[in-house]
Amino acid sequence: MMHSYYAEVAKGLAKVAIPSGYRLLISNSEANAELERQEIQALLARQVDGLVLSSFQRGGETEIFDQITRFGVPYVLIDRRIPGLETHYVGWDQQAYGTMAAEHLIKCGYTRIACIRYPQIDSNLTRADGYRATLNRHGIKVPRTYVISASYGDGTGYDAMRKLLTLDPLPDAVTCHNDPLAVDAIRAILDAGLRVPDDIAVIGVGNIHYSDFLRVPLSTIDQGALLIGQRAGELLLRAMCSERRIRPRELSVRPKLIVRESTTRK
Repeated sequence: MMHSYYAEVAKGLAKVAIPSGYRLLISNSEANAELERQEIQALLARQVDGLVLSSFQRGGETEIFDQITRFGVPYVLIDRRIPGLETHYVGWDQQAYGTMAAEHLIKCGYTRIACIRYPQIDSNLTRADGYRATLNRHGIKVPRTYVISASYGDGTGYDAMRKLLTLDPLPDAVTCHNDPLAVDAIRAILDAGLRVPDDIAVIGVGNIHYSDFLRVPLSTIDQGALLIGQRAGELLLRAMCSERRIRPRELSVRPKLIVRESTTRK
């Protein structure tokens, strides 16, 4: 919940739920699958009417979703699909974010483009896959050392960027899984006495509220978090009000490129 993206999703949910007589209960799983299962079970015990989940369960591990279904509680997934699970989903193809960020950097003239990602937890295509596929399509090789995994938690993008700064040749641009990682990366670059974007450009995903107030305003991909929350709320309300289980639906919210100084050379 430290990421303002989720606050925006919650705001979108509230805009739909509260006028319909519902209230929000918010639980934080800290990107931990076991803690997520415990939080879901606690919410089911409180007899919630519906759930919106940004889930970190692995593909094939559907026991907790089977439990939700046995309780007769409708739910909607956001952010990432769960392989093998047919259910309501609101979001966008994760690969598209990596593709959009990489395309932007290539159009700006960058050729040594690195990637700071989170560890892949299942077979779903990720933002890093979109990055790789885009560079390959443009004939740009991706050295194995240019893809760095950051752990979940505060400050991990800083450590990941420090690793990239030891490479030769040095990357001239970095695409990050989200804005907090990108903010950490910019801080590491500036602490090393380098300039953003003159020495290394940085782009994130999320368009967090303070992105344009940073020392170097951050280029980013806006995920449409408010709209994702609204669409998920509308879909969940429809499922909760239906006398029969409705057929699973997928709704897409198109991301938008926001260009700021962190990728724009003077």
